Amino acid sequence: MSVRISFTQALRGLRLQKTLRTSGSSVSYNRPASQPWLASSACYYHVTSRFASTAIGKNANKHKQSGANDDRDPVELFNTHLQDGTLTKPMAQSYLKTVTRQERYDGGLGEATIKWMWNEHDSYEFPRDTSLLDHMVRHLVREGKEELVWKWIEQKSRKSGNLGPTERFVWRADTVKALIGAKAFASDRDSLDGALETFFRAKSSTYSIPLSPARMNCATLLMMPAEKAGMSTNSDAKIETPRWPNTSVKLWEDFLENVDARQDISEPFQVQLPLYHPEGPNPVPYLKHCRKLAKDTILVQRLAKRSSVTPWIGRGKHAEAVLRQQGHDEDANWLKDFLQNLHTRSEPIRKKEDQKREKKRGRNGPKK
Repeated sequence: MSVRISFTQALRGLRLQKTLRTSGSSVSYNRPASQPWLASSACYYHVTSRFASTAIGKNANKHKQSGANDDRDPVELFNTHLQDGTLTKPMAQSYLKTVTRQERYDGGLGEATIKWMWNEHDSYEFPRDTSLLDHMVRHLVREGKEELVWKWIEQKSRKSGNLGPTERFVWRADTVKALIGAKAFASDRDSLDGALETFFRAKSSTYSIPLSPARMNCATLLMMPAEKAGMSTNSDAKIETPRWPNTSVKLWEDFLENVDARQDISEPFQVQLPLYHPEGPNPVPYLKHCRKLAKDTILVQRLAKRSSVTPWIGRGKHAEAVLRQQGHDEDANWLKDFLQNLHTRSEPIRKKEDQKREKKRGRNGPKK
C-alpha cells in the first residue's frame, strides 16, 4: 500500500473518529487490529513534519549566523554581536565585506576583529577563513594598525611539531599574502614598494613563515596590467601598462632574484616578470622559453592542462606586441602561432574554469 493511500485513509479515520465523538454518542471509535496503516501513517506524518520544521529552523539559523537579510548598519551590528558574545566568523566576514564595499574604513572593525580572533590563529582554515582574513587585514592597513598584523603573525603555533611548516603556520602564510595585497591597493603612489617591502620583511623574519603564497601574490601584482586585455588569440596583440608603474627598480630586481628558479615548471616567473619591468618590457626571456617549450611536447601538454595557461597566453600577447614594436616581426609571428596552438590545446581547462566562475557567480548572486 502506497504512502499516499495510507495517509488518505488515516485522515478519513481521524475524521470519522471526530464525527462519532462530536455527535453526542457515547460510542468510541477504536482502530481494528486489521488496520495497522493508521498508526504507521500517523507516525510517517509526525516524522516528516519534524524533518520539515528542522530544515526550516536550520535555514533560519543560517541566515542569522551570516547576518544576511538585515538592513541595519553593519558596524553597529558587528559591535552589538561582539559585545553580547554572539559574533561568529561568518557574521564578521559578512559585516566586513559590506563595509569594504561601502569603502568605510573608519569604524575600527579591523582592529576589533583581530583582537576578537587573537587566540584563534591556530584555528584558521584555508579556504574557509580566507575572505574574513583578507577583509580584516585590508581594514587594519587602512586604519594604520599594520603592526597588529605582524604581532598576530608572530604568535606561536600550538599545533603538533610533527606537522610541516605549511600546515603549522598556514595563518602566517595567508596573512602575509593578504597584507601584500592590502598594501598594494592602498598605495597612493602607483607603486608596489610597500607590498615588496612586506615580502622582504616576512622573508627576513626569525619566525617560520611559508612564503609561497606571498611570492605568488607579489609576482601576480607586478604583472597586473592597468587595463585587463582580452585573452582571445583572434584579437590584436596590445602592449600592456603595469598597474603600478612607479615601483622601485631596485625592489623589483631584488624580488626577481628571489623568485623560485625551479627548471621543471612550464611557466616560470623569471621569464614572465621581465615583460613588466618598471623601465620597460623585455620580451626576450619569454620568447626563448616558449621556443624551448615548443621542443618538448610533454611540457606543452602540462601547461595546457593548468589554469595558469590563461594568464600565460595573455602575457604572451603582450610579448608579441612588444616584439612587433621593436621590429621583430618574424619572432612575433612565431610567438603568435605558438600561442594559438596552446590556446587550442587548453580549451578543456578554459571551459572548466569558465564553469567554475559561473557557478561562483550563481552562489554569490548579482553584484549590488
